[in-house]
Amino acid sequence: LEASDSAGARGLEAALALRRRAAGGYGQVFGPEHRVTMQAVAALAALLGRLGRLKEAEPLHLRALKGLDVALGPSHPETLRCAGAYADMLRADARAEEAEEVESRALRPIGGSTPSTLSL
Repeated sequence: LEASDSAGARGLEAALALRRRAAGGYGQVFGPEHRVTMQAVAALAALLGRLGRLKEAEPLHLRALKGLDVALGPSHPETLRCAGAYADMLRADARAEEAEEVESRALRPIGGSTPSTLSL
């Protein structure tokens, strides 16, 4: 690794540690199913996905998506953003059919029929 690659990796690990701490802290303050906690879990899952740590990211994406759906509703922008991030992670894991299903399910409450709307 070059020095800049190493510094970038340290920065991502630091960001990951902060997101883990935020999700845990919000869970303690607001409760494990609160929308703020779910948003923090979604952010953690998205970062893990971008880091290629898909096995760690998937259960967090699912938890956040279910929690946001309950807390905010299926057509809320945060819920849709979470569904889009989860679908992107599925595609990165070569699971395109599952990604399309997630996007289609997310668009039903708002009457959409184009799954690509979530993956902008």
